Amino acid sequence: MGFIISYWREKIKIWLFWLKSNELELSIVLIIILTSTFSYGLGRLSKIKELREPITIENAPLITQSGSELPITQQGIIASKKGTKYYLPQCYGATIKPENIIIFRTAAEAQKAGYQLAAACK
Repeated sequence: MGFIISYWREKIKIWLFWLKSNELELSIVLIIILTSTFSYGLGRLSKIKELREPITIENAPLITQSGSELPITQQGIIASKKGTKYYLPQCYGATIKPENIIIFRTAAEAQKAGYQLAAACK
């Protein structure tokens, strides 16, 4: 039993001496391995990013009858042919089919036509 312990003690001493004498070379090898691993990981991440579908944001429906490309809430005061409320450009919640949209230049014009300001706009 004493022989086995002394045998392994000598092996450990030799191994530690070898580590101390080759410290610079081992540091360089370790830096190369870590740099390679880091570069490989970055390459994999960039490929995953390329394969993802981009996020798309859908805006309010566009009015194409007047030839304008602005969302309906940015074109002016709007109302529905079938409704009784009108919406200001800064109001949200106007869900009107494009074929039913009426555009007014002023709020007074919408009121004269019999429309009232929507509750979302107050």
